Amino acid sequence: MNKDGENGLLQFPDTAALKEEVLALRSRIAELFAELQDLEDTECKNIESDYLLTFGALEQQVFEASCYAKRVRRKLEMVRACLAQGEAVVESEIEEELDREFASYQREMHERIQRVKDALDHSRGHFLSGAEDAEIKAIYRRLVKELHPDLHPNQTPAMELLFRQVVDAYKQGDLKQLELLSEMIRIRGNDLPKTAQLPKEKARLEKIAADLEARMEDIKSKEPYTLKVWLEDPQRHERIEELKKQCTEWEEQAQKTEDELAKLLEG
Repeated sequence: MNKDGENGLLQFPDTAALKEEVLALRSRIAELFAELQDLEDTECKNIESDYLLTFGALEQQVFEASCYAKRVRRKLEMVRACLAQGEAVVESEIEEELDREFASYQREMHERIQRVKDALDHSRGHFLSGAEDAEIKAIYRRLVKELHPDLHPNQTPAMELLFRQVVDAYKQGDLKQLELLSEMIRIRGNDLPKTAQLPKEKARLEKIAADLEARMEDIKSKEPYTLKVWLEDPQRHERIEELKKQCTEWEEQAQKTEDELAKLLEG
């Protein structure tokens, strides 16, 4: 039998096994936290940036073409309504009304353009080398294990602040800052609760691990993560061709409506 670190007494194998399980869960949670952070702040952002840089301009063209086609169609409806009621067609007034009706489309158009610009800025940012990326993740995982509030519920305010600084440094890819923070943290032992509290601690950690895994699965089931399929060949080429086709269809529809509207106004 092993000696219990709490009081120097012999501990039963079941207790020793339980302690090992708790320590293993803590390590697993530290890994999960690091994976989640990487998924949210690195992988998903890179996927979104790559997608917007690859398809953003084409999607913007499709959106603008669809907005214009819908606006022309709406103008045709308004002109027909005026003629049906025997009213004069005042195009300036119709255009003002269309501006009001399509204001939300205009806002969305600006937002789309901004997202593409943000993606371009992201693509021009600093990227860590393979070795630096591996190092920053290793340091982050270790510091999460030592500092995360869920793993250390009785953490001091100073340690909570230090943890937030660690997260911020990781998000920014600041390896030097993480190394500095690491030096500031004294290596602590794997403190464990008393034997009687081990089952409760194990159950608590199991729930945390399960919640983190569920959260990652949820992220992977939604955009921007699901957009990655379009970034793979041949899907990339197929998506580009589909967007070009959509743009052409909207432009043709707008042209047809414009011709119909011109004839109506001439008549």
